[in-house]
Amino acid sequence: AVYGPVNPSDTIILAGSGRSGTTWLGDLISAIAKAQQIFEPLAPFQNPLVRGLTGWELITPNISYIRAFYLADDNPSEIWKKHWLDILTGNYRTYWTDANRQFIFPSRYLVKEVYANLMLGYLYKHFTPKIIHLVRHPCAVIASRLAVPWHASVKDILSQEELVEQYLRPWIGLIEKEKDLVGAHAVWWAVENMVASRQLSSCPHQFISYEETVTQPGKIGDRLAKWLGKEKAPSGLEKIAQRPSRMTQEGKNFIEVEQVLSQWQHVLPIEDQKRIIQWANRVGIEWYDLNPMPLYLNKKRG
Repeated sequence: AVYGPVNPSDTIILAGSGRSGTTWLGDLISAIAKAQQIFEPLAPFQNPLVRGLTGWELITPNISYIRAFYLADDNPSEIWKKHWLDILTGNYRTYWTDANRQFIFPSRYLVKEVYANLMLGYLYKHFTPKIIHLVRHPCAVIASRLAVPWHASVKDILSQEELVEQYLRPWIGLIEKEKDLVGAHAVWWAVENMVASRQLSSCPHQFISYEETVTQPGKIGDRLAKWLGKEKAPSGLEKIAQRPSRMTQEGKNFIEVEQVLSQWQHVLPIEDQKRIIQWANRVGIEWYDLNPMPLYLNKKRG
């Protein structure tokens, strides 16, 4: 098929749970790939078509809300397919999506999205984009959400019958019992990342942790550059990677960086930390424990 100047298979999708560092990583990837960012095109409060397709009503403007909509690989909706084609080819653009305008006539796009973790398999099947799945310690994510604060409800998960039938039936009773905000966020993080991981297990993609990237931006930058068809990451990537929390370039002040990454340990009660990790483990996600860094960094791969 001819799509015009941008083919959807050339578009990069950066997907991750809200408050995982997707905005920060998006800036790095955009610099590496020289791609124009499309910022959260599925945001329900900005996209009336998404509200119509999901049935989600507008939430109070001052309250951020964690939500994600499930699309099975074989979902037959032509409206969803057309909307995603418009997004991936740069034909759906608003003031919201163009919050960080870098190129007037871009030849490549980077879709930065926190509402797409439950449809990555669908997107690969229909458009074969370059998918990057970013994860961050669930306790860090939830501590950040509670500080904003962001609302969440397990009802938005359980009301999606296809999602429940295909992925969640063993845990329905336990999910229903999570009435408080910490529990709801724990379930959301676990479900989003479990579904994304399972769907992507048979698709070419990049799996990246926030923790590894902030401690080794040069290494991860070169890895992504090679994957995206570049020889290496551009010079000055470490400068782009600097954070307001004063996370610094690769190899320097690692102790300071580690202290920043472990802040959630001093914010969340230990009982909540254990409950969050338990939800991740329950659905088969064993990337993290009660320590700040991902477990796979402490194990030999392969």
